[in-house]
Amino acid sequence: MDGTPLTAHSRAEIRLFCKATLCPLCAKGPLEPLAPDEQSSQAGAHTAGVRVRCKACGEPSEFSFRLPPDPPSELSGELEIINPTEDPSRIIDVSQWITLYAVLYEEAARTAAGPRKRLLELQAGQCLDEALKFFEDDQNDLPPASAFFDDSARLRLRDHPQEFSRQRLISFRASLPRPLG
Repeated sequence: MDGTPLTAHSRAEIRLFCKATLCPLCAKGPLEPLAPDEQSSQAGAHTAGVRVRCKACGEPSEFSFRLPPDPPSELSGELEIINPTEDPSRIIDVSQWITLYAVLYEEAARTAAGPRKRLLELQAGQCLDEALKFFEDDQNDLPPASAFFDDSARLRLRDHPQEFSRQRLISFRASLPRPLG
């Protein structure tokens, strides 16, 4: 990491960034945030240093994030807010949001009915909401090139454009619950 803080909308977005990011050392992963007492925050500066460990190679690394002055915490007591703004993420691209949705949705499908299943479905829905923020206008069914942060994501779009169809994502989103309140 070069030391420049990454801009995040919330601590929930930081945790999802770790889940969606490959290890900078072995290029595998995912990354696992270490225990909360191993995370630090600089008072007044609204930055957070997050130590992580790769689930594949076990090597630790650290990321620095810049957060808004009052990052969001919960929505209706049910769910952590990822991003209360209409601005797309600067740290998780559209391809990663779609992957996060798929992981959470599959986990929900394997979970018995109840509060845990609902939480996973709500989180999956938020990931789709975040992916949809990358689309520029109602005329385009695919996200713009700026929605992809690396070459592997751009190749995924080239090879599987149907995965990024706005209408497909809207259809998936419609099948998921929305938070109460």
